[in-house]
Amino acid sequence: MRWLDHLDPQLSPLIDLFQSQGVLTLPSCAGHYRTDEWCSKAYDNLLKDAETIQKDGLPLIEVETGETFKFKKRDWSLPFNRKQFAQAARGTEGIPEGSLAIATRDNGLIHGLDKAVRQTPCCRLVRHPDRVELRVFGGNPEGQRRAWDLLTKKVQSKIKCGGGDKIDKR
Repeated sequence: MRWLDHLDPQLSPLIDLFQSQGVLTLPSCAGHYRTDEWCSKAYDNLLKDAETIQKDGLPLIEVETGETFKFKKRDWSLPFNRKQFAQAARGTEGIPEGSLAIATRDNGLIHGLDKAVRQTPCCRLVRHPDRVELRVFGGNPEGQRRAWDLLTKKVQSKIKCGGGDKIDKR
């Protein structure tokens, strides 16, 4: 199984595109709509994982390489309580915002991404010193999917055109 198969389906085409151009992407999330019940069950599972980390070690797989290892640390604990987790899982004001992080300082690439974002409703570009983030906030699950689909098409069109909008493979 390819590591791309482990990604949120909305992000796979963009990540595949960036990776094919030699552009590094960072851990990202398409944005998910979570119920109180989902948040409670997920937090309970995280508590069980925390106990496993402390006692036996939690088996993990590095998805890009397939390498397996155990994460074990006796004093490890969750960095949030149940309420904080639920708030974070639901996103800002209960409206999740998906984010695809791209490790780049390439001004040509950033300019092309900025153009794509400006042409896509419910999207924004967030600049950091060492990366940029494509952010999507669709308002509901279907709106989120549509916004990612449209943003993907816009980014693909910017990458395929020439000039300053083309991704630099360096």
